[in-house]
Amino acid sequence: MAPYSAQDVGILTFHRTHNFGAFLQTYAIYRTLSQAALTPQVVDYQARAHWIEESWPVIRKFRRPIRLVDFIQKHLAFGGALRSFSMTPYTRDPSALLELGLQRVVVGSDIVWNYHLHGCNSPYFGAIGADKLIAYAPSFGWASPSDPPPAELGSCLTRFSAISVRDTNSQNIVKAATGRDATVVLDPTFLTDFAGDEVQPKAAPFRKPYLLVYAFDMTHERAAEIRNIAQSQGLTVIGVGYRISPNPCDHMLMGISPFEFLWAVKHATYVYTNTFHGSVFSIKYAKPFAVSMGPTVQPKLEQLLRRLGLEDRILQEGTRLGSVLTVDADFATAHARLSTEANASRNWLLEALKR
Repeated sequence: MAPYSAQDVGILTFHRTHNFGAFLQTYAIYRTLSQAALTPQVVDYQARAHWIEESWPVIRKFRRPIRLVDFIQKHLAFGGALRSFSMTPYTRDPSALLELGLQRVVVGSDIVWNYHLHGCNSPYFGAIGADKLIAYAPSFGWASPSDPPPAELGSCLTRFSAISVRDTNSQNIVKAATGRDATVVLDPTFLTDFAGDEVQPKAAPFRKPYLLVYAFDMTHERAAEIRNIAQSQGLTVIGVGYRISPNPCDHMLMGISPFEFLWAVKHATYVYTNTFHGSVFSIKYAKPFAVSMGPTVQPKLEQLLRRLGLEDRILQEGTRLGSVLTVDADFATAHARLSTEANASRNWLLEALKR
């Protein structure tokens, strides 16, 4: 194994999942470190549970050929995007990470600290053998302080020399487990400008004005509202990332890359989403959007939207989609606030690596 220099910094996160946000937050940290004259190395570790979750559909969905095609298309698109990174040797064995020899490792972002996924005895909680561990914007996801964490959480978190988190829910869990005050920072996708990274999809539907749907589930009522808005404004409805039912989309495009996803958001007329990063990139590209927040998304997104003055983009129970989606948002104020917070978050990360 090649030795790593003092300039090398490992990034340990969820990068090998077919999810646009997971890939792009990895890409953002990678670029931020590169721009600071460091040499980032994505730690190419995939927890066995995640590998099974990604691979099992290949077997299970042979019974539904369209789902198998979806998986293969995603695998090719995301596999190509992974070539953007310098990575350590691939492994699913946590003990192999102890032999890497990286002096500094940044853990995060994403919900890498959701102990419901893989407990606390994992590399994401510091069992990686680095001299210095920095937590940048990890989230506990839908875990909460009222949901008692594993007893070993506090001792695991003491491995980190500096801890930041993405939301106050995670901040409260760290405080309860360790007594430490974690700094709340921005998701890494806000730390960098993706201008020039967008790749236009070759699919013909993107050549017409469209309403973009990036959502993992859908109600019949919402699907009907999306169709009505699109028909009234002469828009095509394009769905990406998830095959949903009921399906309001004219076209479901499952095999686009993360960089094509950026283009798709940038050029959409409207974006409907129920995801964190669907909202994030709508904000970055100043696209009118509406978000439905379920229990897995609300803890990490609602606070951010309120800090940015964009809480009016949240679809409350009983709210009509058109009253949110087609109304202009105050992106100028949001971007001004983001600029200040992004500078502070970037500085926190780089200073933590220096200390």
